[in-house]
Amino acid sequence: MKLCLNKYFKGEQIFINLKLSTLEKNFDNGILKGSDKHLNVIIAAKKVQVDGLLQTLELSNELYKFSPKSLKEYLETGGETRINKELLFNAYVKHYIEKYDSVSTKQTFYGMLRKVAAFTDIDTLSFADISLAWIKDFEIFMLKGGLSVNTRGIYLRNIRTVYNDVIDRSLLPQDAYPFRRFKIKKAETQHRNISIDDMRYIVNFDCEKFNAERLQQNKHTSNVGNIEKYRDLFMLSFYLCGLNMKDLLFLKAEDIHNGTLNILREKTGIPIILRIEPEA
Repeated sequence: MKLCLNKYFKGEQIFINLKLSTLEKNFDNGILKGSDKHLNVIIAAKKVQVDGLLQTLELSNELYKFSPKSLKEYLETGGETRINKELLFNAYVKHYIEKYDSVSTKQTFYGMLRKVAAFTDIDTLSFADISLAWIKDFEIFMLKGGLSVNTRGIYLRNIRTVYNDVIDRSLLPQDAYPFRRFKIKKAETQHRNISIDDMRYIVNFDCEKFNAERLQQNKHTSNVGNIEKYRDLFMLSFYLCGLNMKDLLFLKAEDIHNGTLNILREKTGIPIILRIEPEA
């Protein structure tokens, strides 16, 4: 029979293989006797080693990062198999965001990386370093730096998204997830409505006169745009119930069916069906 140490961790029983074996008749209530009684000294030493490793993990606040399975492997190898310290945050994030086509999405991730780099040594930061305490300290750092609630939330959600990807790929145990006890704050965006008079002013604005005056003022340069197309884009978005500018710019003729616009929202993939009013 194989000899093991029995431990309970996170509600599960784990058996740590001591790589020793004996005959069942030589084993009595945890003590070996007969021809194998000399193994009692080895078992006692192994127990001291395991208890020491567990105590070290607890004191360094790393024990919670293990799952029962990974802890068993860690203890059986004498502490050689640990949470992957080579899984570096900066390199992983840069590789992760390459799958996005959206420039704005990439920009938010790179903005997050710049802020993390200002907070800590990002080149040596590993996912195992990102604990609940680290997240709280990082949020305080962003708060003192003057970042708004929603900007802080975007950066923290970026980190959470990548951390979830790491766990989904089984590169870290699920128990290491630091966002379980952390709620990311969000503030409602204040609506900045314009008045009916302002809307009338925009609709009736004399774009031709404005363009002519600006061309006269900048007659030494050809870099003068036609403001009418920008006004028309704004009004078209308004007439189409505030259609997002990216969705507007990617419209195709085949998106129009019997006087309605049928598209999938670029950002969310949600279908949008809008009646095209005469003004549009």
